[in-house]
Amino acid sequence: MRGIIEARGDGQWRVRAYAGRENGKVRWVSRTVHGGKRVAQIELAKLVAEVEGGRVVASHPVTLGELIDRWLSDIARTGRSTQ
Repeated sequence: MRGIIEARGDGQWRVRAYAGRENGKVRWVSRTVHGGKRVAQIELAKLVAEVEGGRVVASHPVTLGELIDRWLSDIARTGRSTQ
């Protein structure tokens, strides 16, 4: 498993999964988890599986145009009208 669990105090954990390199920079996907360490370990395993499966990618700055393009492609994929 390629990830890190960091204690943030008071039952909070940050789980980070390695998401590869982009333009020479290491990319991580992270989430905050509430509960015990075992809960954080389970959530890290899920996050790593999502990243490896391509369902989650490391975030990068997104333009409004890119967001609109994604939204329109999602609408087209579901067969719904934008009108």
